[in-house]
Amino acid sequence: MAQNRKTIFLFPPLDTPNVAFRNLGNLRFVEVGAKWGFDDKHDGNGMALGDLDAVVSCLKGPVLLYRNNAAAPRVAVRLAGGGKNTEGTGGRIRVIGALGQTPQSQEIMSGGRYVSGDQARRTFAARAGRAFTIEVDWRDGTRTTLADAKVGRLYGIRQVSSRSIHAKNRLKQPFFTDLSAQFGHEHKATGRDGFKLQPGLPRSLNRTGPALANADIDGDGDQDLLIAGSRLSILLNNGNGVFTESPSSLPIGGTGVVVFGEGQSQRLLHLSEPPTLYTIANGQLRLAKRLAFDGVPSCAAAFDADGDGDTDLFIGGGSAAGQFPVGAPSQLFINHGSDFTGVRLGEVGLVSGCATSDMDGDGDTDLVLACEWGSVKLLLNDGGKLTDASAAWGLVKFTGLWHGVAVADFDGDGKPDIAANNAGRNTAYELHPMPVRLFYGDANGDGVMELV
Repeated sequence: MAQNRKTIFLFPPLDTPNVAFRNLGNLRFVEVGAKWGFDDKHDGNGMALGDLDAVVSCLKGPVLLYRNNAAAPRVAVRLAGGGKNTEGTGGRIRVIGALGQTPQSQEIMSGGRYVSGDQARRTFAARAGRAFTIEVDWRDGTRTTLADAKVGRLYGIRQVSSRSIHAKNRLKQPFFTDLSAQFGHEHKATGRDGFKLQPGLPRSLNRTGPALANADIDGDGDQDLLIAGSRLSILLNNGNGVFTESPSSLPIGGTGVVVFGEGQSQRLLHLSEPPTLYTIANGQLRLAKRLAFDGVPSCAAAFDADGDGDTDLFIGGGSAAGQFPVGAPSQLFINHGSDFTGVRLGEVGLVSGCATSDMDGDGDTDLVLACEWGSVKLLLNDGGKLTDASAAWGLVKFTGLWHGVAVADFDGDGKPDIAANNAGRNTAYELHPMPVRLFYGDANGDGVMELV
């Protein structure tokens, strides 16, 4: 350890610019370090705030002192807690009405930043000529309310003036009770560590969590649970919210499960490798067919694709270990009663989610896909033949890291709309010029995709 402390100073400092992120108010942030004059290149090691000024300590460099020159009106609050908590640590301060209907909230923290501690007061934005209210919730369950506060002042609020929060203002008891222990189920991620094969992976491929479905498996009138993960667990419901694992559970891993059909004709599709169909009879699973699907399945949908009255199956293609972002060919399996015929759907990409609906109103069921490193796709159905209409419907411009999709009439106009789940905006990708691109290929011929 002593040797490490000596040698670490032989290396040059990593002089990277400081960054600052402005809150846009819509759950998004934009980097403004250069715009705000905060982008000095030093090996910053700690930061503390004094009012709205900032002090940054640097390794092998000067202390950086940033003065806030903003002229916008504001109000500051300093707390005096009871007993030995002289600075009111843990007190939650709310400023209500200073910016219209938008409340502001901050907490007094002790040592709340890396190897640094802020000045024990908090500053809030306010508008001139407007009175507002300041509330402080103390750690002991009491509250201090200061009405008719004004801009441009520093308010010192003492806990001795607080009152107990009325019962109606306290958090109500939750509407839901955690009964997870009654399941007796614990999910454990399995499979190879994808980062060892592909260090450039943007996310873990085998830690997405279990898939969940519900159906009346044992025919007793209540809903049972099916959990697909490292194994397929069937949890039978006794009607009173107590679940017991069925002996029909399978020690086979999979990425999802779909139950379709009614009564004695129920079937279960398990997205194992390969995807496997089971018939359900008296709560028991009986192997019906292993579908000829080449690769890792990611999602599935059951619907009558060819309009003949029975249920056909769509299975989306996921990515195998070492092959990301190449997806398996997605397939539509047409039901012929005792058999299914698979039809490949062409290059639809890496499919992460799927949903069905009659999107064009012609009476048959169409397919909507969420594709990672691609766009949301629409496959229109014409007598069992699915055609990619994404470009014609303007969906190709919505590219992203899509992970899920749902279809419903969200605006009440009688037409199905699409809700798609993306990776979010506050990620490391936001620091790079858009659009972000992924380059891949088997550079050294070992069967594993290299990623940039």
